[in-house]
Amino acid sequence: GASVKMMIPANPGGGWDTTGRELGKALLDAKVADTVQYENKGGAAGALGLAQFVNSAKGDPNSIIMTGAVMVGGIITAKPAVGMEKITPIARLTSEYNVFVVPADSPLKTMKDVVEQMKKDPGSVKWGGGSRGSTEHIIQTIEHAKPGTRWAVGTEIHLVNRLAKAAAARDVFVRILSDCQCLCTTMYRIDQQHLLWVLDGIAEGRSPNVISVHPEAKRLAKLALERMLRNSAPAGQGAVRSRAAGAAALVD
Repeated sequence: GASVKMMIPANPGGGWDTTGRELGKALLDAKVADTVQYENKGGAAGALGLAQFVNSAKGDPNSIIMTGAVMVGGIITAKPAVGMEKITPIARLTSEYNVFVVPADSPLKTMKDVVEQMKKDPGSVKWGGGSRGSTEHIIQTIEHAKPGTRWAVGTEIHLVNRLAKAAAARDVFVRILSDCQCLCTTMYRIDQQHLLWVLDGIAEGRSPNVISVHPEAKRLAKLALERMLRNSAPAGQGAVRSRAAGAAALVD
């Protein structure tokens, strides 16, 4: 048997991680491998893990990586420097359906309708989606919880408090998972006054609290911020462009 090194381009506990570790277990049970070492590298729909795998495992016959439809979509939209053409697919382990849903009264009845509307007015089509355990999943679960049920939620405390307040009116009890919830002191300071302080510093030629990240992570963060700010205001508001420029400066 061999010592297999497996890159899982996602955080622990998710779908790719579970699938990868089950694959490793199967390799061990079949005595195809003596050991399996796992490395998790989440971010950018798997693109960060893919780049690390390509750069570090080239020529190693015992290194493999988990991929999936999410990575394919992420590469198409974000166009990272390292794509799937740099790796060789060897096996399909799973397949799944992707369900596309619109409101019952939506004028969009087919995928062709969606594509045509996107071409005509991209800002008019709103998209939603999220993976298990994501913020959206938590919100949707609580909003659709049956009256009289009780929930303990392990996530950012302010979100839990907002959910608890809204859910109480529907006779749904929500509380933070831990009695000794520790606030993320860095996240807690992302408020208006600290943001303005950073922007003022950048305008004056200072760059406070600089954090260095992988170039691909920086590029994708900048892209995400630009998209978020572009979609955060009604069409025609010129302020969006200047806000996006400020976000780009923060990332740069």
